Amino acid sequence: MVEESPFMRVMRVAAAVALFLLPLLLVPSSTARAQAGDGFVVAVLPFGGVERDRSEDLQEKMIDELDELGTYELVEQETVNDAVEEAGLRPGATISQAAALRIGRSLDARLVAFGSVGTEGDRWTVDPTFVEVTTRNTQELPKVSDDDLDDLGERVVEAFNTRNQADKHVIFGRDYIRGENYRRAITNFRKALEYDPELAPAYYWIGQAYLKMDSLDQALDALENAVRIDPTYISAYHTIGTTYLEQGDTLQAKSFFEELVRQQPEDCDIQIAYGYVMANQLGETRKGLEAFEKAKDLCPENPRAYQYLAFALPDDRRQEKIENFKRYLELSEGKATDPEALEFLFGLYFAEQRYQEAKETVLQALESDPGDANLQLYAGIVNDKLGDYRKAIERYDRALELNPDLERAYLFRALAHKELGNTTKYAQDLERAGKGRASEIIASQFVRQAHQNLQRGRAGAALEQLNRATQLGGDRCAINYYRGDAYYRMGKALQGENQSISQNRRSIDMFQQAISSLQNACGRYTSYANGLIGNAREYINRGETILKKIERGR
Repeated sequence: MVEESPFMRVMRVAAAVALFLLPLLLVPSSTARAQAGDGFVVAVLPFGGVERDRSEDLQEKMIDELDELGTYELVEQETVNDAVEEAGLRPGATISQAAALRIGRSLDARLVAFGSVGTEGDRWTVDPTFVEVTTRNTQELPKVSDDDLDDLGERVVEAFNTRNQADKHVIFGRDYIRGENYRRAITNFRKALEYDPELAPAYYWIGQAYLKMDSLDQALDALENAVRIDPTYISAYHTIGTTYLEQGDTLQAKSFFEELVRQQPEDCDIQIAYGYVMANQLGETRKGLEAFEKAKDLCPENPRAYQYLAFALPDDRRQEKIENFKRYLELSEGKATDPEALEFLFGLYFAEQRYQEAKETVLQALESDPGDANLQLYAGIVNDKLGDYRKAIERYDRALELNPDLERAYLFRALAHKELGNTTKYAQDLERAGKGRASEIIASQFVRQAHQNLQRGRAGAALEQLNRATQLGGDRCAINYYRGDAYYRMGKALQGENQSISQNRRSIDMFQQAISSLQNACGRYTSYANGLIGNAREYINRGETILKKIERGR
């Protein structure tokens, strides 16, 4: 199986509809109370935008109405509001999603409801949001309005329940797709549309079912309905593009999206979708990057524009990747506590050797998910890089408590013990890491992985693996050659008349480091190294010429 990239992992999460409530809704109310002990706890926070008394009246009404459904265990109003005040907020104040999630976790709630109240003419309106605390799946309901604030609370819960009834049929339909009963699946998706005619995921899955039945035209009609209703539905755009591409119709795929962006050039969501398809499906990275930049201009507060731009930018523009992803986290408050998103940012910092920032990022991720063995491992590795080997060992110990089969944790713990002079523990952990293999064999694996990463254009990752191979006593002839190759590639990526003075100077430094390493290559790597040394010297001369030209043009 191909390893899922961070980008596709985010796409998978973004594609998921908010169906986290529904299995419980299938339980008859007579037995639903028995489910309360299973931990499906709901915390309704006081809605913002009104004075405290009115906010608490609406909150109380929603708690009562949800309780009447007999499906959930409701946190008492007083307990909720105590937690709100402990968080430094007051009932009636606006509560961000990040704050709502923190409060929900403090109450051991599985689901948290919050939103804001306003008025339109003589009517009260509310924008309600329900978020599943652990997965962060979000269900944003349409705006609800009523003349009476009490009735407004009842309408919010009605809308919530109606949406879940629709989503229930989406779940049934997806089960039928898995069972290859596509017609029954479509019947359920259409039933979902009876409850909510504007439910984009229902159209999306109708499209998927028709694709399974090789009914291309009907599939595309349904998918286009999904994006008509929800222009932000990236997975629907992805499927449309993939469908055309699988039919060998690259021209039609391109023309569909170019016509879409031509008709609505000022639509931020369409620019984002267009950029995604260009960069990730049609291989036109430049057009994709341009679309994301335009989306940032059109809607500078839209987090997805920064998120997708960060993913699409090439590795030689890693600083831009970092800045855009940081902005994404700032704008999407709930994601600032998402371990998966923070893990991606950690990887960017680590590749740039910005270890202190990497450490802060992984610790932030661990606050949200301390039981993730891989995050504990990463925290250990970054402590290792900062020279705090004892703290690194503590992290590796914790990672192995969580996952005793995590071989990399044994390996990195062995190397930390070696730095501290604990030779016996070093040997023991090395044996566990290699399952009886000698350290030279593990080192050769690192060298092989470094070579593979260089072929994929990942010079930073290759250097990290070569450092590990060196610590394990690997083949110095190969290590020096591949290290020189890595610096050589990094130098090429930084050089150019369209690059800054600092980038071109750094490029020259990289070529000089490349030569230094390549001169120490030996054995069968000598002839390859000599060729790269000659090329590196030419690039140094070229870089100096570029610098003079740029400086003259100032």
